[in-house]
Amino acid sequence: MFLLQVIAQIVESDSLARPADPWDASLPPKMGRRHTSVQALRDAIDVRILLFRTLPDAETAYLNTYRETASGMGNELIIAGCRQRNDNLARGVQSLAMRAKVLGFGFRLEDDVLCALPGGEVSATAANL
Repeated sequence: MFLLQVIAQIVESDSLARPADPWDASLPPKMGRRHTSVQALRDAIDVRILLFRTLPDAETAYLNTYRETASGMGNELIIAGCRQRNDNLARGVQSLAMRAKVLGFGFRLEDDVLCALPGGEVSATAANL
C-alpha cells in the first residue's frame, strides 16, 4: 500500500514494506527478516528516485516506510526520511545502508534487521495502509 500527498513543492509518502518473499519461507527466520530489511531499504531508495523523476516540481520529499507488526495489529515505522531534490551525494556509495543514510533516511538496524524507530507510532494515514 502506498499513500502520496503533494502540496506545492513538497511530497509526502507513506508506504507499507513488502512482506517476505514466499521463496524465503524455507530460510531460517532471521535470514528471512534480513532479506526483507534489505528489500525495504532498496524500495525506499527507489521510491525517492521515482518521486523526483515523476514529479518535476517537487523539491522536498518526506518518505516513511512502515511494516506490519508481528502481532498483525498495526504498523510500525521502520524507515523515515526527508530529502531535497538536489541531494545526489550517494552515487558512489556501495553499501546499501550507508547509501540510504546519505540519502537522508533514518532507520535502525540490529544484526542487519530493521527495527521499529523510537517514537514511530502509527500516524493516522499509516494506520490505513
